[in-house]
Amino acid sequence: MSLTNSQKNLLKAAKGAAKELGSRGKALTGLIGELSVCEDKMMWEPSDGYDAKTNDLKVQIKTSRTPEPGETMGWFGYKKKKGYLFDIAIYVELNHNFDVVGIWHMGVDEVKILEKSETSTWGLRISRFKEDAEPLN
Repeated sequence: MSLTNSQKNLLKAAKGAAKELGSRGKALTGLIGELSVCEDKMMWEPSDGYDAKTNDLKVQIKTSRTPEPGETMGWFGYKKKKGYLFDIAIYVELNHNFDVVGIWHMGVDEVKILEKSETSTWGLRISRFKEDAEPLN
């Protein structure tokens, strides 16, 4: 499982465009994170409720670029009308050049517990997810 040639070209183009856009390049962060995770590990399959697949598992991916302390990543499923439509949650952290500096993952049941106990109204805190998640190699 990996990206197709077209998807690899899209990743390269998205990174280039994000760098050209400067601070407005943040709009491409999610796409870059999804494609970067899928590069060698899974099949990119964006759909309603998940972003990728690995074997029979659906994967929801959240991405942030050089997050500030206390920053949130939004909700994986809590407070969303459709709920949790995935099996694995992944958080991707990018640096200023839109390169991956870390990837963490956890199962959907762990995400449910974290999100239900979250005190922020904006979403799950990145630091909280990283504390409880496992690094993805």
